[in-house]
Amino acid sequence: MLFFVVLLLVENPLLWVFFIAAATLFFLIRRAMQIADYAYVSSRVRVMHGKMLGPEKISELYDANNINEVISSFEGTSYEQYVAGKTDLLKIEKALSLNLANDYRTIVRSCPKKAEPFFKLLCARYDLENIRIIIASKETRSAAIEFYPGLLSEAFLQKVNEAESITEIIELLKATSYREFAESLPLDTSAISLQKEIDRYIFEKAIGRKRILEAARKAGIMQDFQYLDKIYGTQADLTNLKIVLRCLRDGIKGDKLRPLVIKNGYYIVGARLEAIIEAQDINAVLSAIDGTPYHNILAEKLRNFDAKNSLSQIEKSLDDFWIQLIKSYYLRQPFGLTPIACYLALKETEILNIRAILNSIRLGLPKDKICEVALGV
Repeated sequence: MLFFVVLLLVENPLLWVFFIAAATLFFLIRRAMQIADYAYVSSRVRVMHGKMLGPEKISELYDANNINEVISSFEGTSYEQYVAGKTDLLKIEKALSLNLANDYRTIVRSCPKKAEPFFKLLCARYDLENIRIIIASKETRSAAIEFYPGLLSEAFLQKVNEAESITEIIELLKATSYREFAESLPLDTSAISLQKEIDRYIFEKAIGRKRILEAARKAGIMQDFQYLDKIYGTQADLTNLKIVLRCLRDGIKGDKLRPLVIKNGYYIVGARLEAIIEAQDINAVLSAIDGTPYHNILAEKLRNFDAKNSLSQIEKSLDDFWIQLIKSYYLRQPFGLTPIACYLALKETEILNIRAILNSIRLGLPKDKICEVALGV
């Protein structure tokens, strides 16, 4: 049968034209159907993005002298109705969390059913981020604010918050869908070790390359994989760089460093990852990442690096790079999962910035110090 089709095409060139036109039309129709599935949610996301704080509002926040002036800076944004009438810092932070959670729920309801694997992927990350926030709050003895809209209930997170030991937290996790993760942890896991294991699980499992590929395939827009892979892979790279720099500062190298790194990066994988693990000094790290976007970011800042110096501004430079990447992908890919992932990442960062500004104002820090803690602005 195929032989006769080919023969007809050879004998009649017009059939070639018809065949190519039909194939092109089929591709365009399929592409249009894919886009149509995400047209509504994409428009909702654009509206939400438009209600985020712009440069002028951010500037107002920097210039605010007290919490009341901060609240008035939210006028005309999506936060306005959530923070109206509130003056207590914890209540304002809780309102910001609620705003993110409502945005997330609105997006989930607006998406086609085939996007469900992507939101399951996000929920796992959010749940574990919440656990890590609680553990960190226990270390710093500060109040824990549930920030991410995961599946674990507020009642469960409260139980985790009330747990008196890391062992108790792990036992609580065994009663959830994260049982396999909890059971993989040693009995003598410390708070710091648990936070690092959560990082590893998030990047290697929860948002690992295989799960991203599966979510992108089911979502129907294959360009999503290349963007999401780079977004989350780059985030893993940056986490590894922070770990390596901190360990070098503290004299931790080689085999002691190896269990701490994440194996699901984008640029820093394979031989390059092994090279930064074995690096004996900053120059060796810079040599290992030569040819990646991170080299230019770190080269100047690490030139006069001293073990006594703070890494905060170096880490901020890496975070700023990732946020700029997110912003570029949000504009480059208007449909599918990518703009959703980018919007949520930008929203999370914005809320972190607002919280940092609120706490800086509460502590009476000068404006230049407040600017130092804000990311991507």
